[in-house]
Amino acid sequence: MKKVKILLLSGFLGAGKTTTALRLISHVERKGLSAVYIANDQGSLLIDTEMGEGKGIVTRQVGNGCFCCRFEDLIEAVQGLIAEKQPDVIIAEAVGSCTDLVSTVIRPLKKYYGAQLEVLPFPVVLDGNRYADMQRLLGTRLSYLFTKQIEDAQIIGLSKSDSIPDDDRAAFIAALHQQYPAKPVITYSSQTGDGIAEFADALIFTPQLSADTLTPLEIDYETYGAAEADMAWVDISLDLTANDRLIAPDVWIRTCLENLRSAPSLSNRVIGHIKIALGNGVTLTKASLVDIHKEIQFDERCCDPAEACVALINARAEGQPAEIYAIVEAAVKHTASLTESQVIFREHNAFSPGMPTPVHRILQD
Repeated sequence: MKKVKILLLSGFLGAGKTTTALRLISHVERKGLSAVYIANDQGSLLIDTEMGEGKGIVTRQVGNGCFCCRFEDLIEAVQGLIAEKQPDVIIAEAVGSCTDLVSTVIRPLKKYYGAQLEVLPFPVVLDGNRYADMQRLLGTRLSYLFTKQIEDAQIIGLSKSDSIPDDDRAAFIAALHQQYPAKPVITYSSQTGDGIAEFADALIFTPQLSADTLTPLEIDYETYGAAEADMAWVDISLDLTANDRLIAPDVWIRTCLENLRSAPSLSNRVIGHIKIALGNGVTLTKASLVDIHKEIQFDERCCDPAEACVALINARAEGQPAEIYAIVEAAVKHTASLTESQVIFREHNAFSPGMPTPVHRILQD
């Protein structure tokens, strides 16, 4: 029986994992193979799931915790996809604040499901701009978590290499090679897709590395768990309706994110990501803010005005859940006022992730 390839993507919040996963799937399908996507995050209302489905990709989600703590849910999703779709490749994107995946996800997959699955080399998706941010936070728990994600993986995928000037990029890659000499660095653009073919070759089509050579990560779970809890999770679902003027989805999202970017209460906090998606049943518009000093990034964009939209917001930022929720709620209400739209809050969650409690942690083969 032919094994199904499974690729686990790691990387910090806002690194570009979702756009990378969807780019890889599109490339794999252009090469004649079938591929499916599993989204994962701490909440249950996931924009990443909508993104996959919006592109016509067969998508499942594991919510309310990371793959390591929801391992049975991951397996249920994997086996369901295999039974229903018989894919050649499964791409599973881990929570952006999760690490120690070699011991808690990859080794259990190989040990218990190796007859069914071929576990591919393990990459970390890295935003070079975020790397510089974390260097300024050296000694903090978030910097510790970020560094451990890089240490855990085999391959570094520099996902937003086109956002780094050429001279700076060369120096940065040289520094990565010096710090992590055993880890190949592959540059590509998650936004444009340039270089994604080389990344796909290294991971899926002609890999030179094997997941068999991965070694367990030395990690302090108390520090790791505290770092996860430092980043509150907020998700909100909304109904938007137009008053005198129709809703332009891209304008509404940009207005809200610009309001958040200029909020004084966010100025000294680490933002993992703030994602907003607006859909009207036909089109989907989605953008992200990952740093108040960086441009807002649109992954999907529609300018066509609509009488009504459904909105979904996923935010992960340093602070207490009630604080982050209040900041996002205020931005939504202000945006509704500026755009002359009515907003109804349908559902929301705000919490700090609990201590990671992996179902499995295999340290020896």
